[in-house]
Amino acid sequence: MNIIMLRFWVIILLFWILKITILLSVEFNIH
Repeated sequence: MNIIMLRFWVIILLFWILKITILLSVEFNIH
């Protein structure tokens, strides 16, 4: 597995974690 692909997947993973965290915090703030 090459470095570029690995970095690509790490960025996607971080993006999803950030997105889920924001969505959860928004839901908790509404409720």
